[in-house]
Amino acid sequence: MSAKAEKQNNLRIYLFFVIFYYISLGGFNFLQSLYIKELKISDNFLGLIISAKTFVYAIFAFLAVIVINKLGKKRTLICSTIITSFLTVLFGFSTNKYLLLILTILHGLTISIFAVTEPPFLSDNSDKRRSIKAFSYTFSINMFSVMFSYLLFGKLTYVLSLYFSYLIALRFSIIISGLIGFIFIIGAIKINEKKKFG
Repeated sequence: MSAKAEKQNNLRIYLFFVIFYYISLGGFNFLQSLYIKELKISDNFLGLIISAKTFVYAIFAFLAVIVINKLGKKRTLICSTIITSFLTVLFGFSTNKYLLLILTILHGLTISIFAVTEPPFLSDNSDKRRSIKAFSYTFSINMFSVMFSYLLFGKLTYVLSLYFSYLIALRFSIIISGLIGFIFIIGAIKINEKKKFG
């Protein structure tokens, strides 16, 4: 396979499987506040959790550069997704507010690493003419997947609440959202990254 065809194949694989990453991420973001409030945690602490995630996401994104240099873009995307998905599942099993805060901070760190890794990965796997299309597709997939996740997990939580308590329904939904994130790894493993790309 030529280098050009290999890059195009990498891009097709990524654009399909990243849908599951963004559905997982959107589901977690949608359910997180609802779950915390259902645990009867105060609004002040909820605000602390959300602001801490935003702060970590913004401040520690530079760490992605260090990670990329050590692992390469493919392995960085895979590792960050594994950790993000695992943290999401663990969040669904947790009820202690301080543990939820720690998990949220770590979650913000790993998604910031993914977010910083994505643009150079897209650039490496598309030429100048196709790079704008690649970025526009990724942005559209992001937006669509997040909106779909709101619908999906809103409906799922409602259905589960018919058989379980609302709190248990939220916990199941969060765990399922985390498990969906692992699907991205199946596709990412198939990406062929040469050393010069990483």
